[in-house]
Amino acid sequence: MNSPTEKAPAEIRSDIDNTRRRMDDTMDALGNRLQPKHLLDEVVGYFRSEGADGAPRFDHLRDKVTHSANTVVHSVVEGVKKNPIPVLLIGASVAWMIYASRR
Repeated sequence: MNSPTEKAPAEIRSDIDNTRRRMDDTMDALGNRLQPKHLLDEVVGYFRSEGADGAPRFDHLRDKVTHSANTVVHSVVEGVKKNPIPVLLIGASVAWMIYASRR
């Protein structure tokens, strides 16, 4: 017979059915969260929210991109200043190529 700690087969089946229902609900919720529209809303919400310093995350990202762009521009300008002749030759070659392709 069944001891006090053992469950009856009907109780075990009921527990299994409950677990399956909870798993189905979880899978449905995950499926809903992974829809493209919801993912886009999450990304937009992330950038609209505030970071640890209280500033909007989009502002932080914009600042990082601006800093990177400034660094690249500065490097290019320094390269042109150090090597003006090769830059002039490259510019003349590109101009010649454009001129020749239009003729």
